[in-house]
Amino acid sequence: LPTTDEEKCVMCGVCVDVCPMEAIDREDVSAVDASKCIKCCACVKGCPQKARTYETPFAVLLSDCFKKQKEDRIIL
Repeated sequence: LPTTDEEKCVMCGVCVDVCPMEAIDREDVSAVDASKCIKCCACVKGCPQKARTYETPFAVLLSDCFKKQKEDRIIL
């Protein structure tokens, strides 16, 4: 599950607002309902303070892949 760095978090609630499954508690943003979380990382990407993380062995690979702009392609 995504985790929250309490030292960086300012309780702005952006993670709660961007979560498509409403899995994050507005009163305690570090509380994530595991039965609702689909691990989409919307909360990680949306956090303006970079206080949310999701640890996975693929995190570095995915981060590198999404930094690079892909060329436009037309598929016929």
